[in-house]
Amino acid sequence: MPEIIGIFGGTFDPVHNGHTETISHLMTLIPFKKVIVVPDVRPPHRQEAIGSFEDRLAMTRLAFKNHKKVSVKEAGSSRSGPSYAINTVKDILKKERNVQIAVIVGSDAFAKIDSWYRWKELLGLVNFVVMKRPGFSTPKNKKSFELISQKNEIDELVQHNGTGRVVEVKVKPLRISSSGIRGNLDKGIDINLLVGPKVREYLISNRLYV
Repeated sequence: MPEIIGIFGGTFDPVHNGHTETISHLMTLIPFKKVIVVPDVRPPHRQEAIGSFEDRLAMTRLAFKNHKKVSVKEAGSSRSGPSYAINTVKDILKKERNVQIAVIVGSDAFAKIDSWYRWKELLGLVNFVVMKRPGFSTPKNKKSFELISQKNEIDELVQHNGTGRVVEVKVKPLRISSSGIRGNLDKGIDINLLVGPKVREYLISNRLYV
C-alpha cells in the first residue's frame, strides 16, 4: 500500500473554517501520510492576492497549527513569478521517496486543468482529489470531463501505485468565502464563526482587509 501525501494549495486570503474542515474531512476518507498546505505567492489562475504573502502564510500556519499530519510549507516563496503546482510537486518529490502525491483541488479549479502550466507533465507525477460539493454540478471542459469520467475510486488511490488518477470526493457545502470575510471585516461585521480564534485575533490585531 503506497503512502500518500496530499498537497492543498490556495491563496488563503484569508484562510477560513471551510479550508480547515475540508482537510479534516478528507483525512477521514483517505489515509494520508500527511497533507502539505501551500499558500500561493502569486496565484497563477486567479487575481493577485490582497493580503501579503507573509500575512497569509502566518494565518494559514495558525489555522492548521493543531491539525495532526498537516504542515504548512512556503514552497515557491523564494521564486519570482506565479506559484505553479508542478514546481511545488517537484520540490516535495526531491525530499520524499516512495510516496504518491495527491493534489487536492476544488471542482472549479480542476475544470481548467488543461490551462495549468505543464499540466500533462503534472498528471504524470500526481493523482488528483477533486472536491465535489453535494448539489453543485462539477464544471467540466473536454479534458477534465475525460479524466473525471474514468470513475476512479478512493480504494484505487489507496491500494495501488500510479499517477494520473482523478478521484471525486463529496465534501460538505460550507457557505464561507475569503471574499465574504474580507467584506465583513471592511464593514465591521463579526467573523467569529467563519475563522478560527487565532486567525481572527491575527486579522483584528493587524487590521487586515479594512
